[in-house]
Amino acid sequence: MLDVQEQIELPGGEFRNKRKKIARFNKNYPWTYEPITAENKDCCLEINERWLEGRTREETLEEEQKLMLMALREMENLELQGGLFHIDGRPAAFYIGTPFNDTVYMSMFMKADNSYQDIAPALTHAFFSINCQGFRYDNEDCDCGVPGLRDFKTNLHPSFMVPYYYITVRF
Repeated sequence: MLDVQEQIELPGGEFRNKRKKIARFNKNYPWTYEPITAENKDCCLEINERWLEGRTREETLEEEQKLMLMALREMENLELQGGLFHIDGRPAAFYIGTPFNDTVYMSMFMKADNSYQDIAPALTHAFFSINCQGFRYDNEDCDCGVPGLRDFKTNLHPSFMVPYYYITVRF
């Protein structure tokens, strides 16, 4: 669980590297941010296709892909929120989440064109600053045991970790 205010303000030494990365990104790339709407959902699919390029089948997390595509398709019905980054007018990244309750926001999916240096911390910071105001915590969802994803989420400096469990149903 991430402290939303910390992720917006990035105070103190532990966030120094993140502040530097965001500043470098802002200096190097003219970007815009807009909510995901029915009119720009195709941009998210384009970003996802670029994200998939060069990945092996295991790295694509097929179930995660199915859920993300369903979330994009049913955003309005599921009351999901999303943000879309453009760099030089080109779709570059997106983020999808939803309020879980009055104090917790739940971040669900993030995909970025990693050819842009430091896009992940910049996207995360922008999304929190715009979509998570008024929430105490953000739940970054399960990392599914993926080493790179676990590292990324740990580098966000979580306030605390919430255990997760897998359930096997036997008939």
